[in-house]
Amino acid sequence: MENYELHFELQVFAWQAAHAVELIKAFPNVRMILVHAGMLTEHTPQAIDQWRAALTAMAAFPNLHVKISGPGMFTSGLTHPHARQWIRDVIQNGVDRVIYGSNFPLEKLHASYVDFFAHYSRVLGEYSEAEQRKVLHDNAVKFYRL
Repeated sequence: MENYELHFELQVFAWQAAHAVELIKAFPNVRMILVHAGMLTEHTPQAIDQWRAALTAMAAFPNLHVKISGPGMFTSGLTHPHARQWIRDVIQNGVDRVIYGSNFPLEKLHASYVDFFAHYSRVLGEYSEAEQRKVLHDNAVKFYRL
């Protein structure tokens, strides 16, 4: 992948983070993106702590980016408090490596795209315009070489 300047889309659960870290570490010159922000599957304090620790471990490597997509995959919808916690936790590891993604049409089982994006927009509204532009546009353009 490195020789062809390709990127790798990484999809893992929090409990698989140790293996993901080894992969990320083994290929420091391959751009990788963690899809669905590491797939937070439950909202128990233990699951959230495990997910946060996994994100932090993986984000320690500069070749990893994180796509904030799929927040409703494991729930029957997305609430603003959940969206806020989830997005802020991801951005805490570095706004320059966070990319917005929708995961539609799969998530339309739980809500409309307009409803999901309203949560993203409201949370991202807490950040500067430059940071919002990075998450919603600039980081994707750079990562995907658009």
